[in-house]
Amino acid sequence: MLADAAQGYGQAEAEQRESVWRSREQQIALGGEILAQTRAAKLLRPGACEADISTVAAGMRRLRPEGYLAAAWMLAHDDIHRWIKAYGGPFEVWCGEQDAITEPEKVQSLALRYGMPFTLIPQAGHASYLDNEQSFNQQLLRVKEEVCDECTN
Repeated sequence: MLADAAQGYGQAEAEQRESVWRSREQQIALGGEILAQTRAAKLLRPGACEADISTVAAGMRRLRPEGYLAAAWMLAHDDIHRWIKAYGGPFEVWCGEQDAITEPEKVQSLALRYGMPFTLIPQAGHASYLDNEQSFNQQLLRVKEEVCDECTN
């Protein structure tokens, strides 16, 4: 499954790719503490509980700049479609219904493009597994049961 999938900018104009790259480069240059203070809450639904914001912020404080920059480079210069085509198998696409980073409409279009199931995770933002872990985990268990059923048939 792909959850809250960023699709990348690999097919965008060079100017947009450069802009995405530079903005991420500037974010990490400010340091993990500033990144945590300015971005952690944006990864969650509006009104998320303070404990969840603190969990995301703690992770951001531990980011290694070289890892963050590698991920940022891939976001700016690659796209998910080449990887999906190489994979070639079935998958599901999930998205937090309040995801402000990878908007649900764009994530749903990814599912539609490949004819795959799409599930909205209610009351969840980009970190849907944290925002609504109960619903997210129910989906994981459903998929596990479906896979196990297929194995026994």
